[in-house]
Amino acid sequence: MAPADLQLFLARVMGMKVLRVGGASAGILGALGGESETLNSLKRTALEFAKEYTKPNPDHEALAKRVQDIEGYVRTLQLTNTISSDEVDSLLEQLHGLAGA
Repeated sequence: MAPADLQLFLARVMGMKVLRVGGASAGILGALGGESETLNSLKRTALEFAKEYTKPNPDHEALAKRVQDIEGYVRTLQLTNTISSDEVDSLLEQLHGLAGA
């Protein structure tokens, strides 16, 4: 996939927010739950994936590890109802398209 596809994937991941924690607005509680930590890990790992992906000679084992990590974070966010099943499917399709390029 082209770098534009990578940018689109990163924009989607970086734009994700935890809007609700345990049924209440995150801002009301003053502290974010595990969903926020998972989301931050997802964002950090997506950036690491992008950095490796754009190298002239990327380490395919490192990319595969990042893909597994990203998939785990995305699935965890799905289980906590932070993101929908449709969003999960779309993100993972995009990710696997990048990883297969």
